[in-house]
Amino acid sequence: MKHLLPAIVMAAATLTAAAGVPGSLKPGARPAPASRAEAPLAAPARAEAQAAAAARAGFHAVTAADAGMKLSSFTVGYSATLTDVMDIDYASGYAGTAIGGDFYYCAFTTNSTGGITAVDWRCIDVAARAVKWTKPQTTANAVCMDITHDPTTGALYGISAMTDALVTIDPATGTVTAAVETLPFYTLAADLGGNLYGILMQSDGTGALYTVNRLTGGAVKIGDTGVTMLSSGGAAYFQTSAFSRVDGRLYWLTPSATGTDLYRVDIATGRAAALCTLPALEALCMFDLPAEQAAGSPAPVSGASATVDGTGIKIAFDAPATSADGSGPASLRSIDIYRGGAVEPLHSIAPATPGKAYTYLDPAPAAGINTYRIVAVGDPGESLPAYVTAFYGDDYPQAPGDVEAGPGDDGYPVVSWTAPVKGLNGLDLDPAGLTYNVYRDTDGTPEQIATGLSAISWRDATLDLTRQAMTYYYVSAVSAAGEGARSAAAGIHTGPAYRLPFEETFADGNPATAPWTMQSLALGGAWEVGIVTTAPGTGPYTGAGMLIFRGFTGVAAGAEARVVTPVLTFEDADAPALRFHFYHADFGDDMHFDDHMLVEVSADGGPFEPLAGADLYQYTADTRWTEYTFSLARYARRSNVRIGFHGISAAGMDLALDNIRLLDDPAGISAPAPDPADAPAEYYDLQGRRVATPSRGIYILRQGPATRKVVIR
Repeated sequence: MKHLLPAIVMAAATLTAAAGVPGSLKPGARPAPASRAEAPLAAPARAEAQAAAAARAGFHAVTAADAGMKLSSFTVGYSATLTDVMDIDYASGYAGTAIGGDFYYCAFTTNSTGGITAVDWRCIDVAARAVKWTKPQTTANAVCMDITHDPTTGALYGISAMTDALVTIDPATGTVTAAVETLPFYTLAADLGGNLYGILMQSDGTGALYTVNRLTGGAVKIGDTGVTMLSSGGAAYFQTSAFSRVDGRLYWLTPSATGTDLYRVDIATGRAAALCTLPALEALCMFDLPAEQAAGSPAPVSGASATVDGTGIKIAFDAPATSADGSGPASLRSIDIYRGGAVEPLHSIAPATPGKAYTYLDPAPAAGINTYRIVAVGDPGESLPAYVTAFYGDDYPQAPGDVEAGPGDDGYPVVSWTAPVKGLNGLDLDPAGLTYNVYRDTDGTPEQIATGLSAISWRDATLDLTRQAMTYYYVSAVSAAGEGARSAAAGIHTGPAYRLPFEETFADGNPATAPWTMQSLALGGAWEVGIVTTAPGTGPYTGAGMLIFRGFTGVAAGAEARVVTPVLTFEDADAPALRFHFYHADFGDDMHFDDHMLVEVSADGGPFEPLAGADLYQYTADTRWTEYTFSLARYARRSNVRIGFHGISAAGMDLALDNIRLLDDPAGISAPAPDPADAPAEYYDLQGRRVATPSRGIYILRQGPATRKVVIR
């Protein structure tokens, strides 16, 4: 359950967005620029002359030029020329990559404020120059700054364009299936061993290269690229990068004042070497396809593997027996083994015998993932590379398990957990060698409050217990490799319970009491605090806000969510009672939708149980704002009580709830709330903002319980 802050914004703040209004680009994410008004950039020194090879690195990219959006191809060099492959439908932005010979990408459109208005997930058969399918998305989750393919897992990884998160994407549907927090990268690339690299813009405007842990989101800086990224208003434009399947090196396309600059990036230092400027305003979604070879070149090595062997990594493979085209026996001069993106071989086998099995032990692998590129070299040219990978050394820990938070003897929370025994890469861990970090979240932002703990429990004596809060704790384990994944949240109510009488009217558009919590129970259902419902249309009963469960727009039938009061104590109450206003409007039999609200009660931390007779359907009356009273006498003298309002959508009408009060009512009845019919007129614009002096236009007029649209001419 997540707490509402501070105005109970209940849609998921990270990725998920309602259908029809998919989301907004995060600050720093800019679609393609309309012009090039910025000054030209000073290019870094040219890269070293390219070594002779049987195949040169080549890429495809979506490009934007005066002729429109194209899928284009180019070969890496110092004077790259774009070759049109096919036209691409226009969009504000793109992100994608290739799997085999198919190009998977997300195309999205935005409005002038960065709001994402439409999202499509597409697949193109590049050889056939045809769109295989298009799948419209109901959320913006697939909208990314850049997307890359990890051939070791088959996963598509992306950097979200809505929040700083590393996500995985189902290529068949575009559905985002996982997300971890990371740094605000503009581009992401996986090498052939599954290692992720990202480039971000530093405060001085220059790019920096990082390694990115695909399991935790953790990032380690390698070095500065030396390239100033084109920006406007403090935000750079979309970038793209990719590793070549031919030479195993990282290439980066970044917009410049004159086109799109191509760089080769040294993954050991981060330094970028300028190659050329492509004649396109933008070049996005860079990816490569299987390369062509010179006739008679050797076939790739077969049966390649990499395994940890004592203090090293053993690499095994069979030398090719034939040429790549099968026209004859392999002509071999050597077999070269490269580690990472190195230009010089780690080891060469020369001469090499066709068809022979070989092994090599790397005596000094790096801690972490090690990727090896194996290339057979013959007289006509080189084979396509084979890639193997192995994890070496200490593993990053999995998240601690069974995390719980409970009250200690002095009222301060005690957090406990169990130690992980496996690493994120599957290696065994020694729990005795682990330490732990604890994070606390009371306002929507987790902060580290303890580090280097050796025990598997911790007492939070730093928490302010003078006010009630819903406090969440996360725990991570740290090995010699570094910090592993954070645990799931463990929540606990802390601070004093509210005594009766209790009132919440959202008078200024925010809750005056805290914490109100919201749990989405099914299909993304959510409550929010708002000023106007869509259908039936109404403003708050009183004050400047009310609780709204959306059913009219962007919600699937069957969506459910529960909004919950802070903890209340009935220790001094003999006859506690609940009162609130609920909005009814009857539009006739053909407009009867089964959107309804259950009132539920949880006592002493137990499950929520429905209150007898408290199942309210929106359409069952035409009484507009209607006051309800329910006895809570069965919970008298209980010290920990929470009231839940459980919305269930039929995708028909909104539910509106306001003026929530809990009181001790010994007589069993109490006077109803006064009717504010004589209240002064209040005007709101269509976004729910109050307007003190309305001019010409359309407004929501609220006077007491009555709300209607008016036109001021």
